[in-house]
Amino acid sequence: MTNGVDTVLRAHAANGECPTWSADEGVLYWCDTFGQLLHRFDPRTGTDETWSMPADTGSFALGSSDRMLIALRTGLFRFDRRTAALEAFAPTPFDAHRFFLNDGKTDPAGRFWVGPAFMPLDRRGEGPKTGPLHRIASNGEWSAKSAPVRISNGLAWSPDGRTMYHADTAAWDVYAHDVLDMENGVLGERRAFARVEAQNGGPDGAATDTDGCYWSAVYGAGKIVRFTPDGRIEREVRIPVPNVTMIAFGGDDLRTAYVTSAAKQFGTGDLSPDPLWGAVFAFEAPVPGVAIPLLDDEYFA
Repeated sequence: MTNGVDTVLRAHAANGECPTWSADEGVLYWCDTFGQLLHRFDPRTGTDETWSMPADTGSFALGSSDRMLIALRTGLFRFDRRTAALEAFAPTPFDAHRFFLNDGKTDPAGRFWVGPAFMPLDRRGEGPKTGPLHRIASNGEWSAKSAPVRISNGLAWSPDGRTMYHADTAAWDVYAHDVLDMENGVLGERRAFARVEAQNGGPDGAATDTDGCYWSAVYGAGKIVRFTPDGRIEREVRIPVPNVTMIAFGGDDLRTAYVTSAAKQFGTGDLSPDPLWGAVFAFEAPVPGVAIPLLDDEYFA
Protein backbone atom coordinates (compact mmCIF):
# COMPACT_ATOMS: atom_id res chain seq x y z
CA MET A 1 0.00 0.00 0.00
CA THR A 2 1.22 3.52 -0.86
CA ASN A 3 -0.54 6.40 0.90
CA GLY A 4 -3.73 4.39 1.22
CA VAL A 5 -3.52 3.01 -2.33
CA ASP A 6 -3.45 -0.78 -2.74
CA THR A 7 -2.16 -2.71 -5.73
CA VAL A 8 -4.98 -5.22 -6.21
CA LEU A 9 -3.90 -6.81 -9.51
CA ARG A 10 -0.45 -6.83 -11.11
CA ALA A 11 -1.78 -7.27 -14.63
CA HIS A 12 0.99 -5.45 -16.55
CA ALA A 13 -1.68 -4.37 -19.04
CA ALA A 14 -0.46 -2.53 -22.13
CA ASN A 15 -3.31 -0.03 -21.66
CA GLY A 16 -5.84 -0.88 -18.96
CA GLU A 17 -9.16 0.92 -19.47
CA CYS A 18 -12.90 1.07 -18.75
CA PRO A 19 -13.11 -0.37 -15.21
CA THR A 20 -16.81 -1.08 -14.62
CA TRP A 21 -18.30 -2.57 -11.47
CA SER A 22 -20.92 -5.30 -11.76
CA ALA A 23 -23.11 -5.07 -8.65
CA ASP A 24 -24.86 -8.34 -9.54
CA GLU A 25 -21.61 -10.30 -9.61
CA GLY A 26 -19.47 -8.27 -7.21
CA VAL A 27 -16.65 -8.12 -9.76
CA LEU A 28 -14.78 -5.51 -11.78
CA TYR A 29 -14.77 -5.75 -15.57
CA TRP A 30 -12.03 -3.86 -17.43
CA CYS A 31 -10.18 -4.10 -20.72
CA ASP A 32 -6.67 -3.83 -22.12
CA THR A 33 -6.94 -1.75 -25.28
CA PHE A 34 -3.76 -2.79 -27.04
CA GLY A 35 -3.57 -6.20 -25.39
CA GLN A 36 -7.00 -6.76 -27.02
CA LEU A 37 -8.40 -8.36 -23.89
CA LEU A 38 -11.54 -8.14 -21.79
CA HIS A 39 -10.94 -8.85 -18.08
CA ARG A 40 -13.15 -9.94 -15.18
CA PHE A 41 -11.46 -9.33 -11.80
CA ASP A 42 -12.92 -10.80 -8.60
CA PRO A 43 -11.54 -8.83 -5.61
CA ARG A 44 -12.72 -11.52 -3.18
CA THR A 45 -10.41 -14.15 -4.64
CA GLY A 46 -7.91 -12.07 -6.61
CA THR A 47 -8.64 -14.07 -9.75
CA ASP A 48 -8.68 -12.39 -13.16
CA GLU A 49 -10.42 -14.06 -16.10
CA THR A 50 -9.80 -12.88 -19.68
CA TRP A 51 -11.40 -13.09 -23.12
CA SER A 52 -9.36 -12.33 -26.26
CA MET A 53 -10.75 -9.79 -28.73
CA PRO A 54 -9.95 -9.52 -32.47
CA ALA A 55 -8.97 -5.83 -32.40
CA ASP A 56 -7.97 -2.93 -30.15
CA THR A 57 -10.54 -2.80 -27.34
CA GLY A 58 -11.34 0.73 -26.17
CA SER A 59 -14.38 0.33 -23.94
CA PHE A 60 -17.57 -1.61 -23.29
CA ALA A 61 -20.91 -1.46 -21.50
CA LEU A 62 -22.56 -4.13 -19.39
CA GLY A 63 -26.07 -5.33 -20.15
CA SER A 64 -28.30 -7.83 -18.38
CA SER A 65 -27.89 -11.62 -18.50
CA ASP A 66 -24.13 -11.72 -19.26
CA ARG A 67 -24.56 -9.58 -22.37
CA MET A 68 -22.43 -6.57 -23.21
CA LEU A 69 -21.54 -4.14 -25.97
CA ILE A 70 -17.83 -3.85 -26.82
CA ALA A 71 -16.18 -0.99 -28.72
CA LEU A 72 -13.40 -2.38 -30.91
CA ARG A 73 -11.34 -0.47 -33.46
CA THR A 74 -13.48 -2.06 -36.17
CA GLY A 75 -16.87 -1.17 -34.65
CA LEU A 76 -19.36 -2.08 -31.95
CA PHE A 77 -20.04 -5.74 -31.17
CA ARG A 78 -22.45 -7.61 -28.95
CA PHE A 79 -20.67 -10.08 -26.67
CA ASP A 80 -22.10 -12.95 -24.63
CA ARG A 81 -19.81 -13.80 -21.71
CA ARG A 82 -21.34 -17.26 -21.24
CA THR A 83 -20.62 -18.45 -24.79
CA ALA A 84 -17.87 -15.95 -25.77
CA ALA A 85 -19.90 -15.29 -28.94
CA LEU A 86 -19.09 -11.97 -30.65
CA GLU A 87 -21.68 -10.48 -33.00
CA ALA A 88 -21.27 -7.37 -35.17
CA PHE A 89 -23.65 -4.59 -34.12
CA ALA A 90 -22.58 -1.32 -35.77
CA PRO A 91 -19.55 -0.43 -37.94
CA THR A 92 -17.44 2.45 -36.73
CA PRO A 93 -18.28 5.93 -38.12
CA PHE A 94 -14.55 6.74 -38.13
CA ASP A 95 -11.74 5.60 -40.41
CA ALA A 96 -10.48 2.56 -38.50
CA HIS A 97 -7.01 3.02 -39.99
CA ARG A 98 -6.79 6.41 -38.27
CA PHE A 99 -8.91 6.11 -35.12
CA PHE A 100 -9.97 3.52 -32.60
CA LEU A 101 -13.11 3.73 -30.48
CA ASN A 102 -11.89 4.90 -27.09
CA ASP A 103 -13.65 5.87 -23.86
CA GLY A 104 -17.30 4.76 -23.77
CA LYS A 105 -20.01 4.63 -21.12
CA THR A 106 -23.74 4.09 -20.60
CA ASP A 107 -25.78 7.21 -19.78
CA PRO A 108 -28.58 7.32 -17.16
CA ALA A 109 -31.12 6.51 -19.89
CA GLY A 110 -29.29 3.25 -20.72
CA ARG A 111 -27.77 4.49 -24.00
CA PHE A 112 -24.14 3.99 -25.04
CA TRP A 113 -21.78 6.87 -25.83
CA VAL A 114 -18.26 6.50 -27.26
CA GLY A 115 -15.65 8.76 -28.85
CA PRO A 116 -12.49 8.37 -30.94
CA ALA A 117 -8.79 8.44 -30.26
CA PHE A 118 -6.46 9.35 -33.10
CA MET A 119 -3.89 6.57 -33.49
CA PRO A 120 -3.25 5.69 -37.15
CA LEU A 121 -2.19 2.18 -38.10
CA ASP A 122 -0.27 3.40 -41.13
CA ARG A 123 0.64 6.59 -42.99
CA ARG A 124 -1.55 6.17 -46.05
CA GLY A 125 -2.94 9.51 -47.19
CA GLU A 126 -4.05 12.49 -45.20
CA GLY A 127 -7.18 12.92 -43.18
CA PRO A 128 -8.72 14.39 -40.04
CA LYS A 129 -7.08 13.92 -36.66
CA THR A 130 -10.21 14.71 -34.67
CA GLY A 131 -13.76 13.40 -34.41
CA PRO A 132 -16.88 13.91 -32.30
CA LEU A 133 -18.29 11.98 -29.38
CA HIS A 134 -21.23 9.82 -30.51
CA ARG A 135 -24.37 8.40 -28.92
CA ILE A 136 -25.43 5.06 -30.38
CA ALA A 137 -29.12 4.17 -30.58
CA SER A 138 -30.36 0.64 -29.91
CA ASN A 139 -30.82 0.17 -33.69
CA GLY A 140 -27.12 0.88 -34.31
CA GLU A 141 -27.49 4.45 -35.59
CA TRP A 142 -24.71 6.90 -34.64
CA SER A 143 -25.41 10.52 -33.62
CA ALA A 144 -22.56 13.03 -33.26
CA LYS A 145 -22.90 14.91 -29.97
CA SER A 146 -19.79 17.06 -29.52
CA ALA A 147 -17.30 19.27 -31.27
CA PRO A 148 -14.38 17.26 -32.71
CA VAL A 149 -11.71 16.11 -30.26
CA ARG A 150 -8.44 14.27 -30.75
CA ILE A 151 -8.59 11.84 -27.81
CA SER A 152 -12.10 11.49 -26.44
CA ASN A 153 -12.15 10.67 -22.73
CA GLY A 154 -13.58 11.54 -19.33
CA LEU A 155 -17.24 10.61 -19.89
CA ALA A 156 -19.38 10.87 -16.75
CA TRP A 157 -22.75 12.19 -15.60
CA SER A 158 -23.66 14.10 -12.45
CA PRO A 159 -25.77 12.23 -9.86
CA ASP A 160 -28.95 14.01 -11.01
CA GLY A 161 -28.16 13.35 -14.69
CA ARG A 162 -28.36 17.04 -15.55
CA THR A 163 -24.67 17.50 -16.42
CA MET A 164 -22.47 15.45 -18.73
CA TYR A 165 -18.67 15.68 -18.58
CA HIS A 166 -16.36 14.99 -21.51
CA ALA A 167 -12.61 15.50 -21.95
CA ASP A 168 -10.05 15.80 -24.73
CA THR A 169 -6.82 14.35 -23.34
CA ALA A 170 -4.69 15.93 -26.07
CA ALA A 171 -6.11 19.42 -25.37
CA TRP A 172 -5.86 19.02 -21.54
CA ASP A 173 -9.47 20.19 -21.25
CA VAL A 174 -12.51 18.82 -19.43
CA TYR A 175 -15.86 20.14 -20.65
CA ALA A 176 -19.35 20.15 -19.15
CA HIS A 177 -22.69 20.10 -20.97
CA ASP A 178 -26.16 20.69 -19.58
CA VAL A 179 -28.33 17.68 -20.40
CA LEU A 180 -31.46 19.22 -21.93
CA ASP A 181 -33.20 15.94 -22.81
CA MET A 182 -31.73 12.72 -21.40
CA GLU A 183 -34.09 10.37 -23.23
CA ASN A 184 -33.03 11.73 -26.62
CA GLY A 185 -29.46 12.69 -25.72
CA VAL A 186 -29.88 16.42 -26.30
CA LEU A 187 -27.05 18.52 -24.86
CA GLY A 188 -26.51 22.22 -24.32
CA GLU A 189 -23.41 24.01 -25.54
CA ARG A 190 -20.18 22.78 -24.01
CA ARG A 191 -18.43 24.97 -21.47
CA ALA A 192 -14.99 24.80 -19.88
CA PHE A 193 -15.02 22.86 -16.62
CA ALA A 194 -11.35 22.25 -15.79
CA ARG A 195 -7.91 22.25 -17.36
CA VAL A 196 -5.68 19.32 -16.47
CA GLU A 197 -2.12 19.80 -17.69
CA ALA A 198 0.31 16.88 -17.79
CA GLN A 199 3.48 16.33 -19.76
CA ASN A 200 2.89 13.47 -22.22
CA GLY A 201 -0.71 13.14 -21.10
CA GLY A 202 -3.79 14.85 -19.71
CA PRO A 203 -7.29 14.09 -18.39
CA ASP A 204 -8.16 10.46 -19.11
CA GLY A 205 -11.06 8.32 -17.84
CA ALA A 206 -13.37 9.67 -15.15
CA ALA A 207 -16.23 9.01 -12.75
CA THR A 208 -18.55 11.01 -10.49
CA ASP A 209 -19.59 10.56 -6.87
CA THR A 210 -22.76 11.19 -4.90
CA ASP A 211 -21.49 14.61 -3.77
CA GLY A 212 -21.50 15.64 -7.43
CA CYS A 213 -17.69 15.68 -7.62
CA TYR A 214 -15.83 14.65 -10.77
CA TRP A 215 -12.81 12.34 -10.46
CA SER A 216 -10.29 12.45 -13.32
CA ALA A 217 -7.41 10.04 -13.92
CA VAL A 218 -4.49 12.16 -15.12
CA TYR A 219 -2.48 10.17 -17.63
CA GLY A 220 1.24 10.97 -17.43
CA ALA A 221 0.97 12.54 -13.97
CA GLY A 222 0.34 9.51 -11.77
CA LYS A 223 -2.65 10.92 -9.93
CA ILE A 224 -6.41 11.05 -9.57
CA VAL A 225 -7.90 14.53 -9.13
CA ARG A 226 -11.28 15.16 -7.48
CA PHE A 227 -13.02 18.31 -8.71
CA THR A 228 -15.96 19.94 -6.96
CA PRO A 229 -19.07 20.65 -9.10
CA ASP A 230 -17.78 24.20 -9.72
CA GLY A 231 -14.43 22.94 -11.05
CA ARG A 232 -12.17 23.46 -8.02
CA ILE A 233 -9.61 20.82 -7.06
CA GLU A 234 -10.74 19.27 -3.77
CA ARG A 235 -8.03 16.60 -3.46
CA GLU A 236 -5.41 14.61 -5.33
CA VAL A 237 -4.65 10.92 -4.85
CA ARG A 238 -1.18 9.83 -5.90
CA ILE A 239 -0.90 6.51 -7.76
CA PRO A 240 2.53 4.81 -7.84
CA VAL A 241 2.76 4.73 -11.66
CA PRO A 242 2.63 7.66 -14.11
CA ASN A 243 0.18 6.42 -16.75
CA VAL A 244 -3.12 6.09 -14.90
CA THR A 245 -6.01 5.67 -17.31
CA MET A 246 -9.42 5.54 -15.59
CA ILE A 247 -11.25 5.42 -12.27
CA ALA A 248 -14.45 3.60 -11.34
CA PHE A 249 -16.30 2.99 -8.09
CA GLY A 250 -17.12 -0.48 -6.81
CA GLY A 251 -17.66 -2.64 -3.77
CA ASP A 252 -20.94 -3.20 -1.94
CA ASP A 253 -21.09 0.47 -0.91
CA LEU A 254 -19.50 1.90 -4.10
CA ARG A 255 -16.75 3.47 -2.00
CA THR A 256 -13.85 1.45 -3.38
CA ALA A 257 -12.20 3.48 -6.12
CA TYR A 258 -10.54 1.23 -8.70
CA VAL A 259 -7.88 2.70 -11.00
CA THR A 260 -6.49 1.13 -14.18
CA SER A 261 -3.09 1.99 -15.66
CA ALA A 262 -0.87 1.41 -18.68
CA ALA A 263 2.46 -0.37 -19.01
CA LYS A 264 2.91 1.05 -22.52
CA GLN A 265 5.46 3.84 -22.46
CA PHE A 266 4.38 7.12 -24.03
CA GLY A 267 5.36 7.54 -27.68
CA THR A 268 6.62 3.97 -28.06
CA GLY A 269 5.26 0.48 -28.50
CA ASP A 270 7.38 -0.76 -25.60
CA LEU A 271 6.09 -1.85 -22.21
CA SER A 272 7.84 -0.70 -19.07
CA PRO A 273 9.66 -3.50 -17.24
CA ASP A 274 8.35 -2.08 -13.94
CA PRO A 275 5.86 -4.70 -12.65
CA LEU A 276 3.55 -2.01 -11.21
CA TRP A 277 2.95 -0.35 -14.57
CA GLY A 278 -0.30 -1.67 -16.02
CA ALA A 279 -1.62 -2.75 -12.61
CA VAL A 280 -5.07 -2.18 -11.14
CA PHE A 281 -5.08 -0.11 -7.95
CA ALA A 282 -7.70 0.69 -5.31
CA PHE A 283 -8.31 3.16 -2.50
CA GLU A 284 -11.23 4.14 -0.28
CA ALA A 285 -13.27 7.14 -1.45
CA PRO A 286 -14.86 9.62 0.98
CA VAL A 287 -18.36 9.06 -0.43
CA PRO A 288 -19.96 6.48 -2.74
CA GLY A 289 -19.59 6.76 -6.48
CA VAL A 290 -22.40 7.09 -9.00
CA ALA A 291 -23.32 3.63 -10.33
CA ILE A 292 -23.00 3.08 -14.09
CA PRO A 293 -26.38 1.92 -15.43
CA LEU A 294 -26.83 -1.25 -17.44
CA LEU A 295 -27.47 -0.92 -21.17
CA ASP A 296 -31.10 -0.96 -22.22
CA ASP A 297 -32.22 -4.45 -23.28
CA GLU A 298 -33.25 -3.00 -26.65
CA TYR A 299 -29.58 -3.18 -27.70
CA PHE A 300 -29.86 -6.97 -27.65
CA ALA A 301 -33.27 -7.38 -29.26
